[in-house]
Amino acid sequence: MKKSALLGILLLTACTDKTPEARCEGAGDFVMTLKDEPGRVIPDKNGKFYIHFSPEGNLHYNLRAYPCNLEKDFRADLNVFFDGDFFESLKDSATDYVVYIRDMDYR
Repeated sequence: MKKSALLGILLLTACTDKTPEARCEGAGDFVMTLKDEPGRVIPDKNGKFYIHFSPEGNLHYNLRAYPCNLEKDFRADLNVFFDGDFFESLKDSATDYVVYIRDMDYR
């Protein structure tokens, strides 16, 4: 009986995936979460930084997202690995996504 109770608790906790809340201004519906994703932080012509990336593993980054919480250490032209929650962009039609960065490291 103890084994079945433990199994039931494990199944319940494993099956309760919550959609992340939008923590960024201008974020719409949740799209995806990426982990250990390679990308490149690049400034746009106005000096605002965005991340170029490709979740399909393409050699060329074909999507971009504006991070709403990019740390100062990463505000430069850099290659990075990052974890983040992606949301539709409600503000900027030229941007594919708004991303809340959970973790970022240099590549």
